[in-house]
Amino acid sequence: MKKGFWIFLLLFVLLTVGTFFLATGSLQGMFLYIDFASLALVPGFAFLLSLAFFSPREIGNAFKYASESAPFDKKEIGKGIVFFKTLQSLIVFSAIFGCIIGVVAILQDISNLERVGKNMGIAIIVLLYAAFFILFLTLPYTGALKKRLAENS
Repeated sequence: MKKGFWIFLLLFVLLTVGTFFLATGSLQGMFLYIDFASLALVPGFAFLLSLAFFSPREIGNAFKYASESAPFDKKEIGKGIVFFKTLQSLIVFSAIFGCIIGVVAILQDISNLERVGKNMGIAIIVLLYAAFFILFLTLPYTGALKKRLAENS
């Protein structure tokens, strides 16, 4: 994982916050994009499920071997690639799960338009969170591991 990734991540977060600000027109409106339950569901559900497939040590090694300072170990790098691909799938499925929860909440009280809008926002925001975690967690680490494997094979 290159050190420049963190600069890119910071720039992306600043651009995203700026975009949210422009979309809502106020700092207070930016809080529409924050839903703690959805934020806990997407990565939390995925990481808990990943523990069914990988030990905490294997998860730590997946992150460790993505850095260029860790020694090259083809077997551990391969396991890391499998972990991040699995985590990506689990993030997608946790987002689908959260979206379904939001849709069910909409359908339970469809006559109340105020709640329909709020629940629709929750149903969609989990997809945004999933995209964010895939874009800035699983894809870069998978790419870093694949690059190390290609450079040393």
